[in-house]
This record gives sequence, C-alpha cells and structure tokens, in this order.
Amino acid sequence: MEWAQKIKEENDEYSTLSNSRIKEEGERPSANVHDARDVIDPIYHDIVNRINAQVTLNGEANYISFITQLNGAIEELKTTMSQQQSAKKKDADKKPE
Repeated sequence: MEWAQKIKEENDEYSTLSNSRIKEEGERPSANVHDARDVIDPIYHDIVNRINAQVTLNGEANYISFITQLNGAIEELKTTMSQQQSAKKKDADKKPE
C-alpha cells in the first residue's frame, strides 16, 4: 500500500503543477513586448554598468555571490522565454490557415 500512496502523492504533485501552469498561461497579459523592451533594456544596461563599476572599484571578491545569483536568475528567465517562444511557435504551426 505504501507504493500506491507514493504514486498518489506524485500524481497529486503533478496535477498541482500542471494546473498552476495552465492558470499561469491563462493569466498572461497580451501586450506589445517590443515597447516594454524599449523601456527596460536601457535600465538593464545601466544596472549592469553600475555593477561592473563597483566590481572594478571594490574588487570582484566582494560581489561574486551577488553576480552569481543574478546570472542564475537571468539564465532562468532566458530559458523560460525560450520555452515560451518554442511553445508559441509550435502552436502557430499547428493552427490551420
């Protein structure tokens, strides 16, 4: 019976995760991403320049943990965006003309 309970728990976890993804996809705003990028990109580059200046002035050792965390978050976002773009392209390819 333990194995059945384990399978039930894993199925419940999968259902919860799947339902959250469905809800997340339904809540996505439809907006012009290009306009948002025009606003965000310069801000992002200013932040990068400030961090690089601090590293140059104070040494990398003081900021290595922060930079590692920030780079990890950026890579996660890139992966998410890539997956979303692939899914969007796949959906567009499936739609009849």
